[in-house]
Amino acid sequence: MKLENIVCDIEYAKKLKELGVKQDSLFYWAETYTVDYINNGLGKREALKDDLINWLVADDDYRVEAGVAYSAFTCEELLKLLSDLYIEIELLDKEFRCEVNITNGYAITNKKISNALSRMLIYLIENKLITI
Repeated sequence: MKLENIVCDIEYAKKLKELGVKQDSLFYWAETYTVDYINNGLGKREALKDDLINWLVADDDYRVEAGVAYSAFTCEELLKLLSDLYIEIELLDKEFRCEVNITNGYAITNKKISNALSRMLIYLIENKLITI
């Protein structure tokens, strides 16, 4: 199984960091720029394009310390963050359905369980149902 399939997507990782969730995980989404150069004919290289790329790194990578990384939470790490709540998770037609006891029936579905749990955590924080 690919690592990308067991951690939350970068969009949810960014939102969780923005909401103040402690950045403490086994893996991180790191952002970096790649630049392609061309020779301009005058002996100098010029930047042709500047693309933002995202990639997964282990927690000891220097980019984490530089602040350009976001916790790529695994399912287990997200469940730990939600450990004070009763969580119901079901697999329905190739999607995971996540419901928490304090949401009055509100549920989130996603093809990746880590994304479903991330979205639920975001929902709970944004609606002030929990504090982190």
